[in-house]
Amino acid sequence: MPDYQRTEQMFKSEGIEHLYKRPLGQLDDELFHAKVTNPETATFYQISDLSLDYRKNLQNKTYPVREVYQIVRIKRVNGTEWLKSRGRIVGLDRLGNEVEHSFTDPEVYFKPWTQYAMVDIDSKDSSKGKERKCVAAGINELNPELKEYTFAFSPENFDVLFKQRPGQSHESVSLAISHEGSSEKPRQITNIEQFRNSSFDDIWQEAITPKYKLDRSYKDNLEDSHIA
Repeated sequence: MPDYQRTEQMFKSEGIEHLYKRPLGQLDDELFHAKVTNPETATFYQISDLSLDYRKNLQNKTYPVREVYQIVRIKRVNGTEWLKSRGRIVGLDRLGNEVEHSFTDPEVYFKPWTQYAMVDIDSKDSSKGKERKCVAAGINELNPELKEYTFAFSPENFDVLFKQRPGQSHESVSLAISHEGSSEKPRQITNIEQFRNSSFDDIWQEAITPKYKLDRSYKDNLEDSHIA
């Protein structure tokens, strides 16, 4: 899920935390972390934290195990470029069970949308005048102006996410590009070197340019004509 904890901090920094309603995705994240976090150390459970009986049949792993299935390279209206990812994270509970949890865009958080009104300073005495006060606030995930990214695009940052793909096959992770200021839908990119090293505008222009395939009979006629 997006970084709702940081989103909640945005509400607190504006003094409107009382208007924050935790999304179901945040509650789901918190439930997962409660299951796989050692309360004594505030870190993920490791096999060494378990009693000997609970360690049986467990492979020697360091938790959490994080696997990235998709990486998206985004260009914002202001020209900056960012990365976001989707995948799964696996933790270990206190009984030695692996617990899986999917994640979507943890590199994203949101600023609150707000609504202000003039209200009485003292609700019991209107003669004391009025003040401007936030009367409503929430999260609008579809408004790009309220969306913030935390992981800037660079070849090195791409490598950080790419190394977290499951297995060694390059095909185990999908790559996509998205232009925030365009009406075009995101495009999937299959060339890893191009995704990592080429300019966004070059990749985007190539991706959105229609590609036509000539009918064989038409192509033959064209090649035989004086136009060819």
